[in-house]
Amino acid sequence: MKGPFDRAYAALEFLLEHALAPTPSHYEMAYTHLGGGNDALTAEVARLTEGGVRLTAEQASTLAAQFCGREDAAAHAQMLHHTERLETLTNQTQDLTGGFGRDLSGFPTQGTPLANLTTQMVSRLAKAERELADIAVDISALRERVAGRGDDEAHDRLTQAANRDDGDSFLVSLAEEPEGYTLALAKLDGLYRINEEFGLGVGDNVLRAMATTLRQACGEHELIRWAGDEFMTVFRGVPAARATAMIEEAREAMARRTLRLRDKGTPIGTVTFSAGIAAAAADGPAEAIRRAKTQVLAAIAQGGNRVVA
Repeated sequence: MKGPFDRAYAALEFLLEHALAPTPSHYEMAYTHLGGGNDALTAEVARLTEGGVRLTAEQASTLAAQFCGREDAAAHAQMLHHTERLETLTNQTQDLTGGFGRDLSGFPTQGTPLANLTTQMVSRLAKAERELADIAVDISALRERVAGRGDDEAHDRLTQAANRDDGDSFLVSLAEEPEGYTLALAKLDGLYRINEEFGLGVGDNVLRAMATTLRQACGEHELIRWAGDEFMTVFRGVPAARATAMIEEAREAMARRTLRLRDKGTPIGTVTFSAGIAAAAADGPAEAIRRAKTQVLAAIAQGGNRVVA
């Protein structure tokens, strides 16, 4: 039996197959169609795509308005819930794929059948990692578009941190910052395990706790929900060494927290995060973000629960 995330990924594949932008209405239409519970929608999609014809953006929007026009709060919350989980799972899969590829690249790559197989696997994993990166961008954009249908378009509804769109705009505005700035990208360790073992609601509570911990340690510096399990803190006019110290303080505080299940009061165990620090230079935020991401992956590769600057 397929779960909601299988259907969610299938919905994204449907949009890619038809060259449709991952807007909330397109996604909802595809998700509803693939669920099989709306016979009228399924019949209309079959009619429009008979003979292998792709849906147009106009047709997809019309289908969404006609068959999926549920703008109530529960429907919106459910769709946002799906996109948030997809984003987290995709980011984790991308990290695992990249790490496995780097591990394989350490094996001999010449002279034996095993070496030839290793070379092929590394190449395929690199291709998969690139494709996952592209999918992650689409899912992140979809989540922000869905979240933007809420009351506060500038903030992530779960953690009240700035959302990705607002964060991107904020970083662009810092191009002329005279004293420079430092970026700290923090990634929760093991969110997938927490969700699997305790449920998605507990995972949400852990993300809220992480956001609160970062705010307490970093004061008024801008906090952005960068991805499903990632937060970016922007330190304006703060050197990398000072930013590192504040993130270290947050990391230690997070590891000390005793997080419990609400209904039973049972501790869920130590929860930690890994972080990467990068000072922005004249090359702009994109390069600093790339460096911060690289540092996060290095922290994870070293076992997590650490800050790499």
